[in-house]
Amino acid sequence: MGKISLEWAECASLTILQMGRNRISGKILSELGKLIQLRNLSLGCNELSGEIPQSLGRLIELKELDLSQNKLTGNIPKELGITSLESLNVSHNQLLGEIPASFYTMVNLNSSSIDFSYNKLTGQIPVSKVFEEAPAEAYVRNSGFCGNAEGLPTSYTDSKRKKHSNMLLFIVLIPVCGLLLLAIIVAGIIIFYQKTQFLGVERRRLGESLIWEGEGKFTFKDIVEASEDFNEKYCIGKGGFGTVYRVALPNSQIVAVKRLNMSDSSEIPSANRHSFENEIRVLTEVRHWNIIKPNGYFSIRGCMYLVYDYVERGSLGNALYGLKGNVELNWNTRVKILQGVAHAVAYLHHDCSPPIVHRDITVNNILLEPDFESRLSDFGVARLLNPDTSNWTPIAGSYGYMAPR
Repeated sequence: MGKISLEWAECASLTILQMGRNRISGKILSELGKLIQLRNLSLGCNELSGEIPQSLGRLIELKELDLSQNKLTGNIPKELGITSLESLNVSHNQLLGEIPASFYTMVNLNSSSIDFSYNKLTGQIPVSKVFEEAPAEAYVRNSGFCGNAEGLPTSYTDSKRKKHSNMLLFIVLIPVCGLLLLAIIVAGIIIFYQKTQFLGVERRRLGESLIWEGEGKFTFKDIVEASEDFNEKYCIGKGGFGTVYRVALPNSQIVAVKRLNMSDSSEIPSANRHSFENEIRVLTEVRHWNIIKPNGYFSIRGCMYLVYDYVERGSLGNALYGLKGNVELNWNTRVKILQGVAHAVAYLHHDCSPPIVHRDITVNNILLEPDFESRLSDFGVARLLNPDTSNWTPIAGSYGYMAPR
């Protein structure tokens, strides 16, 4: 690792310098040109950058030069045409321009030991038996070589003709691929639209089972098994619009499941259906810390279910009238609870579009976190208000808790 040290340039009698595969960075020192007795210089498989220094042309005794697999740029210096060289490898760099024509004088080079591949080199290769007999692999992946070597066009005209042919093929393929891609996109949009329409109809009919991303995914089967098919011992509350169960899921998540009440007949009363649809719609649209968070809903086996976060302390009603109510609810705690409810109501009235009126804020619909942070729940009688229309509606809510009219 690191850079080439200047100390190497002081070793005047050095004949072999092999520093390949060492993750050396920086530039090749021009001072290496002082090592006139050097016969083997190997700097391949590093991270060297910059240009090849012209000073390397002073290494008149050099027989093997390996600068491959670095990040070298610029032109190959003509001074590098050392007549004593037998092996030259500058492949896998970013070298530009042509192979210097003066390289035809490198009569000691072995055709099988030269490699200029994987660069950005162009132009005519040197007119020499060494370069013409080199394997095609020595010139692959460059910008445009030509000459008498195997696999190369014989002239710039042939090279341009080949490029022109490739361009025509490219011009033909682009529209075909574009049309194919467009057809795939259109088909995808149509399929997505059809699925969206289908899901929209299903949601309106509540003929579905939907789970949102929460702490983890779960299914209706998980809820049924965890609650022992909604055994009464898991019931934590009953109201005018349904029964609520505490369910501990296999993934350690605890949720509250509200099951909509049904009539004695096989049909769900339209008023209860409308109430449940309202609760789903409101909860999916609001996002506020003081408003209960939904996890999903189901419409299965002739019943409708709403799943949301379980709040450990239960309702404010339990805290007020339960055994611990008089001890825990001091004035500071009560003020904190009221502030949370006020924030929730302010959000519904002023930050939702259109505004939402809850219409049934009772002590049983205000849930308490362990730190007595309040969470507003039960939107069964909520109504979305359209500011451009009249908002007179029938009386709805719990008697004693309805806002004055």
